[in-house]
Amino acid sequence: MPALLRKIFEMRRYLFILTSGRYCSMSAEVNANINLQISPGPQGDLREGMDAYFNWMESLAPDFRVNAKNLFGMRGTHYSLWPNKGIGVAFHYSSASSTGEMWHHPYWLSGGGWCIRPFWDHYLVTGDLEFLRKRVVPALKELALFYEDFLTVTDKDGNYIFVPSFSPENNPGNLTPSMMLVINASMDIAVCREVLSNLVQACELLGNDAGSVAKWKAMLAKLPPTCWKRTAPRRNGLGPHWKSVTPIGISLISTGPGQATRSIRTARRNWPGPR
Repeated sequence: MPALLRKIFEMRRYLFILTSGRYCSMSAEVNANINLQISPGPQGDLREGMDAYFNWMESLAPDFRVNAKNLFGMRGTHYSLWPNKGIGVAFHYSSASSTGEMWHHPYWLSGGGWCIRPFWDHYLVTGDLEFLRKRVVPALKELALFYEDFLTVTDKDGNYIFVPSFSPENNPGNLTPSMMLVINASMDIAVCREVLSNLVQACELLGNDAGSVAKWKAMLAKLPPTCWKRTAPRRNGLGPHWKSVTPIGISLISTGPGQATRSIRTARRNWPGPR
């Protein structure tokens, strides 16, 4: 076991080195691949390595604004699933010929919150208020601006409806494999909740944007609840792919341990492998 753990550690360190440095080699999907490669960076306070990621994300912001405008006709930023070192324009569709699945990645709403999470983690680890003020808050505000324009439809209870909504690499049981767009994917709700909650927390700490804070809190109050019925996971965009069970990793502290427990049970119930 010690030898295996050492090998896993060395493998993980190698992957982090690949995505570090002045000329980082990042070029992969940001719904899992890049995220896993940089995951130990903030917690380990590996600042030089994380700078490569932070600078890369910020350099692509102009393209992310183009995505929001061209794909949705909205303000703010919309992050692409597969950015390159110099390109952040969303264009990536994928399909699986063996199953007929079509993945509509340009409509993945949660990429921005997912990609900014390491920025927030860096602040939590370091307590760097200047980093929070100059690099985290501006990125979160642009995401909030997108949500402000996007969330305009409500249900009979007055809660926002996320539509179109998409949970990467999930095939909801009530849809054909060629059409995986859904309504209210749990990932999208959870990521939006985290973006707005972190933005409110940051601005209240810094004493900024009091008027906007009230608006963001009102938006939080209108987010739909996550459905936890036994038949809900596939309908609600919570499938067997771990990265799509977003509430496990984010946006749970503010909603309590009960939701965390339900999310873990949902994941185990839908996990296709051994339990």
